[in-house]
Amino acid sequence: ARLKVKEGQQITVRFTEPVNTALPAKVDFVAPVIDASSGLFRMRLILENPKHVIKAGMKGVADFTTAAGS
Repeated sequence: ARLKVKEGQQITVRFTEPVNTALPAKVDFVAPVIDASSGLFRMRLILENPKHVIKAGMKGVADFTTAAGS
């Protein structure tokens, strides 16, 4: 099944070591073009980081199957 990603969509981003946390995020931008060879596309997510637990270079996994906060 295909998953539709839209600007304004609420999602959850999960981070593992060293923070082990999940944060709500909002899709801010979805590129209109998909790379034909990889099937990947660019998007920008906005998430609050008030305690500065997410540092530059950390990798997270975006969960588009459930709404943030559920």
